[in-house]
Amino acid sequence: MAGERRAPLLSSIERAMTEAQGQGTIFGNAVAERLGLSSTELETLGLLQVRGPLSAGAISRSTGLTTGAVTRMVDRLVSTGWVTRRENPQDRRGVLIELTSGARKKSAPFYGPMARATREVLASYSEKELELMLGLLTRLRDVGIAETERIMAMPERVSGTRKVNIKARVLGQKIRIRF
Repeated sequence: MAGERRAPLLSSIERAMTEAQGQGTIFGNAVAERLGLSSTELETLGLLQVRGPLSAGAISRSTGLTTGAVTRMVDRLVSTGWVTRRENPQDRRGVLIELTSGARKKSAPFYGPMARATREVLASYSEKELELMLGLLTRLRDVGIAETERIMAMPERVSGTRKVNIKARVLGQKIRIRF
C-alpha cells in the first residue's frame, strides 16, 4: 500500500515545488517592478541581505554575470542609494558591496508581510518536521547549485544572442519577462 502512494506523492511534491518556484519568480518580478529594479538587481540585493557584504567577484560567481556587468550594476545601485562600497578589512586592495539602511526600509513593505506569512505557516510544524524541511531545502539548494554550474559549463548558445520580451499569465497572474 505504501509503495502505491509514493509515485503520486512524489509527482505532487515535484509539481508543488515547480509552482512554488514559479510563484517566487512572479513575486520577485512584481517587487522588482515596484522598486524600479531589474530582476538581477533585486537578486543581488537579496544575496547581500542573506550573506552580508560581498565582493564584486562573489556577486559575479553567484549571479553568473561578468565582473564588468557587476561593476555597472553596482554603479547603478550605488547611484540610486541601494548599496555602498567600502574597503574590505581582510584585503585592503578589495572592496565590499553592502546594503544601505535605506534599502532595507524601501524593501520592508514588500518582504515584511511575506516573512510574517511564512513564519505563520512554519509555526504549525514540529521541530522534527522543520529539521526535515531544512534538510530537504539545503539538499535541493545544493542540487540547484550543481545543476547551474553544469549548465554554465556548457558551450555558449549556438544560435547567437536573442532579446525577448514576454507578457503572459502564469498561475493566473500577469507577468512580464525581459531578457
